[in-house]
Amino acid sequence: MKKVIAMLLVICMACISLAACGSQEASQTVASPASPAASAAPETPAAQESTDVETEAGAENETKTALEECAKLIGLDDTAAAEMLGGGQENVAGDGVTLIGRIYKANIFGEDVEISSAYDDNGLVDNVTFMLSDPEASVYCEQLEEIYGESSDSQDTPSESGATWQEWSKDGFVIRLWQMYGLTSIEIRAAGGQP
Repeated sequence: MKKVIAMLLVICMACISLAACGSQEASQTVASPASPAASAAPETPAAQESTDVETEAGAENETKTALEECAKLIGLDDTAAAEMLGGGQENVAGDGVTLIGRIYKANIFGEDVEISSAYDDNGLVDNVTFMLSDPEASVYCEQLEEIYGESSDSQDTPSESGATWQEWSKDGFVIRLWQMYGLTSIEIRAAGGQP
């Protein structure tokens, strides 16, 4: 038993000695000006800005792609709509029979949103809507302007319900950004359709 304890003590001492030597070498390596780690320059503001621009461009492209996918839903029947945006989930009325539309999930404006489509009397997608998290529509307006340019129409004076909106007409579709009592949403419908 004494031999085992003595052997463990020797092993522990050897480990401590090796650890001490290793940390002494490590501190010498870090302090050494020839060390690549010590000579690596910190990221410059320009490099950080470049990374931020790339990230922003990626998010903008993701948003534009998701909005285009939403617009492609307009006019589709349920069979075709079930193949878009990952298929979504049927949205059935309280009667348990009437199909109202579908509910999809996507990342738009860097947010995970729940997208709802609504079917018309013919069972075709009439419009697509989703709520956004920021109560200030101006945040999203700036991003939409970066993607689509200036809005093509707007209502800046609040309606009786307190709603204001801006919209962009693109490729036969209208994307409308709504703001009402601290709620912000997007509606996409065919150009010429009822708002």
